[in-house]
Amino acid sequence: MLILLSLKQFQRKPESINDLLKLSFKELSTKINNYGYLTEIQKQVTGKKQHVTGRNWQASSFFNSSFLFLSVMMPLSAAEKQRRYRQRRDADPERRARYLQNEKDKYIKDKETGKKKQVKDMSKREHRLKKKEWRQYKKDFKARRIHSWCEAD
Repeated sequence: MLILLSLKQFQRKPESINDLLKLSFKELSTKINNYGYLTEIQKQVTGKKQHVTGRNWQASSFFNSSFLFLSVMMPLSAAEKQRRYRQRRDADPERRARYLQNEKDKYIKDKETGKKKQVKDMSKREHRLKKKEWRQYKKDFKARRIHSWCEAD
């Protein structure tokens, strides 16, 4: 969410950048919606290049600017955190090799303890039901892949 605010709007209620940094995303959104402006940061921001970073938002102002750019960033979702973790893990070849080896060891251990059942040990009925599950998983996976490709274009 990027908000462009005129510095003329800041002359009504005095607040410092430090006070705004303490606000959460919800409080900051409410403040913006209620007042239509943030407040007098003008003295702290104008005349010098300043970059202020808070917990989940960032304010930037540049020389000779009569506007304040305020970018309010939402916290990352669990899916986005997971996606970033996987990208970091897969970017490093050694780390990826360790991960794959751990997964392989886990599978072998599960197979030995009986948690994983091999196809050759299944009855015909169990095998038929498993194949049905696998087909459904494959179908869902393809649908997700096609959906993500469409979004990328």
